[in-house]
Amino acid sequence: MLGQQTVLCVQDGSDLNYNGLAACTDWERSVVTRLGQESRLHLHTTLAISASGLRWVLKAQCLAPEPRALEDKRPRLLSD
Repeated sequence: MLGQQTVLCVQDGSDLNYNGLAACTDWERSVVTRLGQESRLHLHTTLAISASGLRWVLKAQCLAPEPRALEDKRPRLLSD
């Protein structure tokens, strides 16, 4: 990237929802089992793109949201 005059860094967040997944591999099943009822993950990525079309993945992070306590009555956000 140092050799490029201009580099655009783009961030994106995607929710991966495994609720209702009927058929899955053993690995996917083990992930869903560990997540429990909240069978979803949040994938956050940062991509770098040069003007000439070169692309790099700067960061990719997958997080499992913390389950909310039953007594937590605050309204849920769309991302919850």
